[in-house]
Amino acid sequence: MIGRGYLFALRPEEVGMAISCTSASNLHLLLATLGPAGQVAELDKAWLAIDRCLALGFPPGPLAWAVLGGRVVAEGAGLVATLVPPEDVVAVAQAVERIEEETFRDGFAAIAGPEPDGESEELDVLYAWGWFQRLRALYRRAADARQAVLFAGELAQEARASVARA
Repeated sequence: MIGRGYLFALRPEEVGMAISCTSASNLHLLLATLGPAGQVAELDKAWLAIDRCLALGFPPGPLAWAVLGGRVVAEGAGLVATLVPPEDVVAVAQAVERIEEETFRDGFAAIAGPEPDGESEELDVLYAWGWFQRLRALYRRAADARQAVLFAGELAQEARASVARA
């Protein structure tokens, strides 16, 4: 089962702390200290669908870095965390800003499979699109402030294999 995912805009000293975390439990402690208003965006359980849509539904590039495509900071103990450095955040912010709802739907369709699921798939797209707006806003703020972005997603044991990219 996939748990909630969060994006954090990090100040330079927080980037160093995230990179120096030697375990998922250390990262959990760091995450508990992060997050003044405007510095955190929850992606709920839509984070995996958003990641798949951006990473697999579009050509390789900055869109693929937005969620799981950054540097892996921690993996294990029910958590996966990746970091997009400040120098790449601007490119990600510009790329996600260009994604309109129809374009997002096209990317989502690429991962949904050949047999559309009707109303259920429509609800999935709308759910993911709504949470994508939070991702977009956080990347915009982080790019303006030249901050890194840390993604942290909760992961149940049985879901870990499904998250790993080929």
